[in-house]
Amino acid sequence: MQAEIRDAWETHEITMDKFTRNPDLIDLTEIQLVSTGQEATDAVQVIARLRGNNLIRKGYVIFRDAVIAEPITDTDGVTTSEINYCFDPAHLQTVDIDSGQPGESVIQPDQTMKVMVLMEQMPDGSWRAALSETELAPC
Repeated sequence: MQAEIRDAWETHEITMDKFTRNPDLIDLTEIQLVSTGQEATDAVQVIARLRGNNLIRKGYVIFRDAVIAEPITDTDGVTTSEINYCFDPAHLQTVDIDSGQPGESVIQPDQTMKVMVLMEQMPDGSWRAALSETELAPC
């Protein structure tokens, strides 16, 4: 099951990456297929904020030390699994679409962030990102 969870998480990250790099992608439906709940809302807001500021992302992110927890089912029957990892943006840039100049970024290339993504199992058995929490911290 952890392989399925990892695949769903990676698909979510790849989908988000695609939309942060290409401002011509305007149909955000695909994001709704890889996320749910608060994460679905947050993902669209991230993309809207980048585009509203005329920014795109270039380069790549390093995801280190990913740990996928065993799934648990709560009293409401919702099954979730936490993924904890280190987000290292050393090779990632947020730049202005027109000028190529660096744009404002929450995280600088020399910083890292601890990330927790809560994956939720859908009624059809698939997994989606439901919530992300971040902490600017060495990792």
